[in-house]
Amino acid sequence: MARDLRDRSLCAINTATLGFQAPIAEVIEAVARHGFGGIAPWRREVEGEDVKHIGKLIRDAKLKVTGYCRSTYIPALTQQGFENNLAANYRAINDAAALGAESF
Repeated sequence: MARDLRDRSLCAINTATLGFQAPIAEVIEAVARHGFGGIAPWRREVEGEDVKHIGKLIRDAKLKVTGYCRSTYIPALTQQGFENNLAANYRAINDAAALGAESF
């Protein structure tokens, strides 16, 4: 069966393309209201927030989390910097899982 290529539910919005101008809750609502099927939030919008709550907002809006964007670079000039970067990436992986992200 052919799918209508104008069907926005087949598309996901990477939140960076919206310019980080609104809180993530507003972005989730707008993406869903405009009929998109998925969202790919960035860590800068989620980190330090209630990740489980954000995941619930996304699920309640019937959106898929198609990705979770922007991990920390792992290389560093010092051992401590390297360990800090690894820890930041572990936190990001846990956040991606809490959001239900399909990829990271």
